[in-house]
Amino acid sequence: MDSVNEAMKALKQVALEGEKDKGLAERVDSLTTTLRLLVFGSAHDHKEAFTDFYEQDISLTTDSQIFEKLVLAVREPFIPLYKKFPSQAFQLSAAIFSFLFQEKIVMQLTAGNKVLQASWEDVAESLLSGVLVSGSPLGSRAPRLIR
Repeated sequence: MDSVNEAMKALKQVALEGEKDKGLAERVDSLTTTLRLLVFGSAHDHKEAFTDFYEQDISLTTDSQIFEKLVLAVREPFIPLYKKFPSQAFQLSAAIFSFLFQEKIVMQLTAGNKVLQASWEDVAESLLSGVLVSGSPLGSRAPRLIR
């Protein structure tokens, strides 16, 4: 997770210096909550860490809803960041993907938990989908990879 934190710090630094684009700065800030979700993986035991991620009471949110939000959270905010700060945004995406693979997917594979493994794979796939869309001439209108 150290590489994710370092990459996030670099992205925040470049987003806050130079021309101020409030929309991009807000997207970078929203990624902080997303990173907390990546670490914990479930909000039920860590309500206080996720109060700014949900408009509703976290106790009403299922794990599948959390993963649905997480799938969107690792894709959508990154797309404009790839265009404005490509080096830092791609570095953060690579660090997140590595973390997901090593700390979430392999761990669930080893534990034999196919449901959580598939959920984390969906998150990783969404992250990669955003990378692919950012390089597409269609931009965010490009078809989304889904299973």
